[in-house]
Amino acid sequence: MQNTTSDSNQAARSDPWDGEGAGESPRGPGKPPLAEQLREGGHALLESAKQRLVGNIAVYESAILDATSKLRQQDHPVLAERLKTAADSVGNVRHYLGERSDEQLLDEASEFCRRHPGSCFAGAFLAGLAAARFFKARTPQPNDDRAEAANHG
Repeated sequence: MQNTTSDSNQAARSDPWDGEGAGESPRGPGKPPLAEQLREGGHALLESAKQRLVGNIAVYESAILDATSKLRQQDHPVLAERLKTAADSVGNVRHYLGERSDEQLLDEASEFCRRHPGSCFAGAFLAGLAAARFFKARTPQPNDDRAEAANHG
């Protein structure tokens, strides 16, 4: 009977998922393991989304500040001050997101979900409803084309 420990070690070293095997990797020599590629791709995607979000928040902050100055010009100081406070809050969110790494944001989100699971489930549910409505609105209905053609014909 052969030594199964050396056989299992050889199998572990040639696992195509870890990229460290003695055998030829299906991705080719010198390529990082699949898990590492996925992790790097996820980080790049998250960083890109974060930068877009920070840019969008900056646009909203600018719009609120423009509205604030118009209200001051129209002699509405109380409302202008409230909007200025809102613009400051939006700016704080923009700075907070811009200064944090994607790993820090994920850690903080995970911690929040551990402390407030109900809020996370409710948020996920609402996000799912919004996504369903979005995709339903974007999907052309086959019956709509026939009904529209009958109305025009």
